Amino acid sequence: FFGDRAPRTMTVDVVSLSAASRAEMPLHVFPRRDYKHRTTIQHWQLRDLVDTDDETDDVFFVQDSSVRRLQAGQNHATLAQVTNFKPTSMTVGHGFLASGGQSSELKVTRLRDSMTIFDNPLGGLVNNALHVSHHNDEVRLLVSNNDETIKCYELPSMRIMDSVRCHTCINYSSVSPDGKWMVATGDTKEVFLFSIHKAGYKLYSTLEMAKDSGMSCAWDATSSRFAAASQDGLTVVWDLRHLKPVVKLGSKHASSLKGACRCVK
Repeated sequence: FFGDRAPRTMTVDVVSLSAASRAEMPLHVFPRRDYKHRTTIQHWQLRDLVDTDDETDDVFFVQDSSVRRLQAGQNHATLAQVTNFKPTSMTVGHGFLASGGQSSELKVTRLRDSMTIFDNPLGGLVNNALHVSHHNDEVRLLVSNNDETIKCYELPSMRIMDSVRCHTCINYSSVSPDGKWMVATGDTKEVFLFSIHKAGYKLYSTLEMAKDSGMSCAWDATSSRFAAASQDGLTVVWDLRHLKPVVKLGSKHASSLKGACRCVK
């Protein structure tokens, strides 16, 4: 979980679990490794600027007007993408790297040959988050924008496939690994769950999460649980089968102040 602190190295915030929470969900603790590389942010709320490639386990991170690539187990980072803007959002997946900016800028790079397949503004407002997913036999890029839409593009053609309109600014959207569901969070205490069909995305359920805006969301590898993180520091994990919370996690910072949870993966 990434919070409000802006570290010079890539680290993970501590999550505080109650005794009841620990009983409900097994907690796995892995050894932490720090990489001494500078990461940068451009917007005080948007912190999803570190990602990993599922195919190679390489780490990608934003540094000023570029994205750097850190190969697993090594300390040297190489240049993966150069932009003419300072990214507020970034994602990597299914062989593509995408970066978004505060004035709807978007740059998409194909990783196997470093080819730029798109480098233009999309229209709208801030690109709050990006996510690459499978949709039936297609690879799609989801762009969560402050104009209350989730824009869906087919890759690598960048053909617009859908524009899901919501009633609030969308801060994040994420598709389940099996490609059947999409969850989204925004400037509201609600979490939106969509079912995915060939015809598009249909709102399935609206869940209440916290007392402040939702900042991020993610799925587990089995597509059976999803999590959403909020600005008030609460992260909730739901079971898709019952749409009931499995556990609620509160962020804890070094100071006595309760910090926002900006990103969950």
